[in-house]
Amino acid sequence: MGLISVLAALLIIGLLIGGYITYQPAPSSSKAAILTARDTAKDAACHMNRLTLEKALLTWSVQHPNEEPSIRALKRSGILVRGCPQNGELSIRNGQVLCSEHK
Repeated sequence: MGLISVLAALLIIGLLIGGYITYQPAPSSSKAAILTARDTAKDAACHMNRLTLEKALLTWSVQHPNEEPSIRALKRSGILVRGCPQNGELSIRNGQVLCSEHK
């Protein structure tokens, strides 16, 4: 089951990156193209990190039914919390992991 989840996540990342790059306006220089691709990759990485945390949050909530979920609580429980590559602040609201940089 774990391998299937990893493969599904990689497929989603590929589709997201492909979709973002396809809809970006054509850059005027190669430097702009590199920056656009880098930003797109960072956006996709943040999105996947948030989805992974949301899945971990479901498991954590079952194990800690009377505790308020927070990023700090997840870290204390030993859950690996990968942040936003653009230094956005992660938070949890209504069971959803949010990033201050990616709304």
